[in-house]
Amino acid sequence: MLYTCMLLTFLHAISGYENIALNKPTHQSHEYIYKKYGTAPFDSSNAVDGLKTDLSAFGGQCVISGNGYNTATWWVNLTSIQSIHDIRIYYRTDNTPWDSLNGFATRFLGFYVYVSNTTNKVDGELCFHDTNYSRATIPAVLDIPCLVHGQYVIYYNERPQNSSYSSQYSPDAHNELCEVEVNGCNKTGYYGPTCSIPCRRNCCYCHIETGACQGCKPGYKGHNCEIQCNGGWYGQDCAHKCGACFGGDRQCHHNVCRGHLIETVKGIALKIVEYLDNVMQERGRVKGDASPDGRGHNVKRFA
Repeated sequence: MLYTCMLLTFLHAISGYENIALNKPTHQSHEYIYKKYGTAPFDSSNAVDGLKTDLSAFGGQCVISGNGYNTATWWVNLTSIQSIHDIRIYYRTDNTPWDSLNGFATRFLGFYVYVSNTTNKVDGELCFHDTNYSRATIPAVLDIPCLVHGQYVIYYNERPQNSSYSSQYSPDAHNELCEVEVNGCNKTGYYGPTCSIPCRRNCCYCHIETGACQGCKPGYKGHNCEIQCNGGWYGQDCAHKCGACFGGDRQCHHNVCRGHLIETVKGIALKIVEYLDNVMQERGRVKGDASPDGRGHNVKRFA
């Protein structure tokens, strides 16, 4: 893990990945409330303000969660689905030596990091779960490789009642984050160390390092999304059957069921014909109710 942290630090220095979480919307489940200050110094946004020189509770740069809870959740909304490379967490140290005697290390242990397209971690992908660190070995600044796409980065910790957690773990769950940096590309459709190489044409997203397609645009399939839908299928992942299209089971357009359009146009045309036919019939009925008077005028018939 030390080698991984050193490697990521080196990559940060030479890559063009940006902190795409900076000043983005945030939320935490149980904010700490102090009668003298309220919640102001402990707000969830402190973890994405770019400040990490004061890692204490009252320095105004850290998120502080309430005491006595079995779960703790914090998330940042990247505002759109982004390509992520890694996540760096600065935990609360209270500006004291970070070693086995620092009690805040016990609150850091056992945490999870998810990336999701919703605020629900269950909908996302688990990037990291700490199961190996101790209060003597967990770093106060931790780098987590996380090569995925998503909109929400979710930090979660738990201390279930009657659990078999190590005695090194704190009794309550906390999310005392002083900074969370989400490093990745700030524009979709690109990859590479400077986020300057376009993804393949038909890829929804691509791997931030290799450019391999990670999901195709509607109407395409294949490892590189190079194959158009065929065999009577269309749409996202070629999962929609063309049989519903006008013309039966013929192959439809690779992106949408063109038969729906044909069917719609045909339906409109039939309605126009029906309307015109009704108009002509009505005109015929009116003419049938009158007879000429011999001078070119119509005279209405009376019973």
